[in-house]
Amino acid sequence: MRLARPVIPALAAAGILVATLAGCSTPEKGDPGDAALSCPAAGDASKAVEVKVGDSADAAPKVSFDAPLKTDATQATVIKEGKGAAITEKDSVKVRFTFVNGTTGKALGATGYDGSAVETLPMTSTQVPAGLRKAVLCAKPGAIIAAVIPPDDGFGATGAGELKADDTLVAVADVIGIIKDKADGKSVDPGAEFPKVTLKKSGEPEVELPKEVVEPATTLVGQLKQGDGATVAEGDTVTVQYKGIDWNTGKTFDASWTRGQTASFPTTGVIAGFSKALVGQKVGSQVIAIIPPAEGYGASGGQPSAGIAATDTLIFVVDILDTGATASTQG
Repeated sequence: MRLARPVIPALAAAGILVATLAGCSTPEKGDPGDAALSCPAAGDASKAVEVKVGDSADAAPKVSFDAPLKTDATQATVIKEGKGAAITEKDSVKVRFTFVNGTTGKALGATGYDGSAVETLPMTSTQVPAGLRKAVLCAKPGAIIAAVIPPDDGFGATGAGELKADDTLVAVADVIGIIKDKADGKSVDPGAEFPKVTLKKSGEPEVELPKEVVEPATTLVGQLKQGDGATVAEGDTVTVQYKGIDWNTGKTFDASWTRGQTASFPTTGVIAGFSKALVGQKVGSQVIAIIPPAEGYGASGGQPSAGIAATDTLIFVVDILDTGATASTQG
């Protein structure tokens, strides 16, 4: 049972038709998407890709090369160096992509430019082709990477959209930054009406539930940590860690911590009480929300598959890690 279906939206919008985190993945020969991932070397194919940054900060770069480009293994060339901490296979990364068919030279689309949402790419997710994750592993925040990806590291024997089964994929990654894996704001007292929350070393919250269930008239939101980042606006796509507990049963019914990766979704795509817990908060904050049935799953008759009855009160603890504002590494 998940709060909402996390997505990698703009990859699909670019015509690449990559599976979402809730869908099925493309098989990756010899590379299951675990710690075996590593930055690929540059080669003749990736060095042949020319990248000209856009005229404005929000414009996609122009990508050119003499087609066809072929390679048996993913190649990646650093077009622009980044700064700061190196990206690891466990990070979630803000990144923009430009895609071109390496066999035909035909543009396939771009994501994160011209006002579209910047991607949040969980490096642990095998729903994203290994070649894209390998290319991002070559970067530090602020970097631009040109990668040439063979089918085995891309979409395999099925291809995707206009990308046929034997086509290489040229991907230019514009790496915005690394998203932290837990809230880092200043600790604050949410108030006596909220259950006690303690944190494991990993940052995962543990909630001490009072025996008596309290159903508020409307969602109650308290701060556990006060961040100082960007403010979440209605309609933003946010990246969070969260744990959901059914107060009536005392059971955790959903937690991003259990899956080992952050979750991203629009504030308009979740239950009403969860949206109320997010909008108006700053990145870096950790909040606790007590959600009555009417603003949870009660309106839909509960969620029987998750053991949530229509009359159950829910508690969420949410680390707000990023929101939908775009930024550029270009210039």
